Amino acid sequence: PQRTSDYNFYQFLHRVPDRDAMKLLRAFSDRPLEELAEIEKEFLKDTSKRLAQKILAEDTTRWVRGSDGLSAAQEGTRLLFGGAKIPSSSSSTSVLESIFKDPSSMADFPSVTIERDQLIGMSL
Repeated sequence: PQRTSDYNFYQFLHRVPDRDAMKLLRAFSDRPLEELAEIEKEFLKDTSKRLAQKILAEDTTRWVRGSDGLSAAQEGTRLLFGGAKIPSSSSSTSVLESIFKDPSSMADFPSVTIERDQLIGMSL
């Protein structure tokens, strides 16, 4: 079976609901309890910053996919959501190809399907 892309693995963790973020971080992180308490304190000050989810996604992706998998996931996130100009480097191209090759990635992007017959004769 095909493995979920590094990007989708990372994004799944980055999207966990606020109510689950710290519980999952405690379960999957090897950070000291004191550090987790500080993270929770900062997270609860402003959950919209998604600090717990970001750390959960980073730590767990690094643990399961390695540093290269984490780097690819973060690069894909920056390319798609960070407003960064898409460079023409082969590494960025391969990251984007891996994201769009995984059908579950397409749920992140609005799209519309137009039948070929509807396009014939239309001016663009």
